[in-house]
Amino acid sequence: MLAFEISIDGERFARAGFADWSVLSAHVTAVQEGAGRPDRKGELEFSVGGLSKSNADDAQYHVRWSKRQLTVGSKITIEIVETEDPDEPERRYSSDREVQESPYSDEEIEQFEREEWERLKAKFHPVSESE
Repeated sequence: MLAFEISIDGERFARAGFADWSVLSAHVTAVQEGAGRPDRKGELEFSVGGLSKSNADDAQYHVRWSKRQLTVGSKITIEIVETEDPDEPERRYSSDREVQESPYSDEEIEQFEREEWERLKAKFHPVSESE
């Protein structure tokens, strides 16, 4: 099967591919500081994902591998390969609008909640110099 062999800054990131894929994609995303949300501090990240073919029940699934934060000067190498041994996606979830399966794992949701809690704590209970 076709897959993406990906390295970031000379370090192996993933061999992203899956047997029933219809779409396989790699993304570099940069978000300016502020960018419509005052809590965003500017982001630079790389991600890989895809969409499966429809199965016998006419269902499709999104897949994704882990994300990686980047810095200015990061070097991403993507080689298109044929393999029977791709890395398993980190998450596979239904694309059905009626099923509404979360794209995030419980651990990721907890991390998001922790980050939001830290942001709100800093906003509403800033640490004073005397503490």
